[in-house]
Amino acid sequence: MYRYNTTDQPLVSVCIPTFNSEKYISNALASVINQTYQNLEIIIVDNFSTDKTVEIVNNFYDHRINIYQLKNHGCIAASRNFASKKSNGKWIAFLDSDDLWTKNKIECCAKYFTDKVDLIYHNLMILENNQLIERRSMRSKKLRRPVFYNLIMYGNTIATSSVVVRTSILKRVNWMNESQNMIGVEDYNTWLKISRVSNGFKLVKKDLGFYRIHEDNFSNAIHINPSLSAIQDFLVFLSPRKKRRLFTNYKYAEIRSSYYKNSMVIEPFELIKNFNKVKGLDRLKILYMFSVSLLKNNK
Repeated sequence: MYRYNTTDQPLVSVCIPTFNSEKYISNALASVINQTYQNLEIIIVDNFSTDKTVEIVNNFYDHRINIYQLKNHGCIAASRNFASKKSNGKWIAFLDSDDLWTKNKIECCAKYFTDKVDLIYHNLMILENNQLIERRSMRSKKLRRPVFYNLIMYGNTIATSSVVVRTSILKRVNWMNESQNMIGVEDYNTWLKISRVSNGFKLVKKDLGFYRIHEDNFSNAIHINPSLSAIQDFLVFLSPRKKRRLFTNYKYAEIRSSYYKNSMVIEPFELIKNFNKVKGLDRLKILYMFSVSLLKNNK
């Protein structure tokens, strides 16, 4: 197998939080070990799994793997922070234990390890029941500058398992927020914090990993919604006009997420209740969703 030349490669720390991940951890870990870019350390933080997760990890005989146990009380940010603070790499790559990467993921991202870039992200393909879902993927958007306004106004499309971030910039923004009200949106909050101090966000327009949908997922939405918890601390930086537009965008994203979670069904009451809360093209999109749901129900 071809191996990417390790000469002068910056060390990349791969941070993987786990909890009862015996179904998926082997594939996730193998996808890291088999990277063409080999100068990696792998830091696994297990939330005291009660299944065979730790046993499976220990069966991988690779000197780059370090496993720790931490009681995170349901806060994955705590596990990611623990791993990040243990890391020795100049760059940190996040991977959820049920996701996996293509073998050239880090190699492709490493091309942008420059002084002008602080956070790299890419598209993910979607797996459901171990099958690749055709025509569906997590397509990330290129963020126009200033990145902060683009990111807060239009929501988060940066998937955590796609991110490679400069360690020093993550430390500069005081890592991820471990507050209970941030659970589920701590990643978006972190990208916003970074965007306040850097415009160095780089989208790699390639499918370099797989996001897995399963019954235990926190969310299976294609795009992560804006969250009031995630954005609350940043509203002070917005004008009244931008705030109004932001909440309009937020309402549409909320409706869209509900639509997909309910198998592309939107109730008439939801349409009436929310129609006047959105503007312009978003109204047409809601009407389209309603039309699709009517056709679906009448079959």
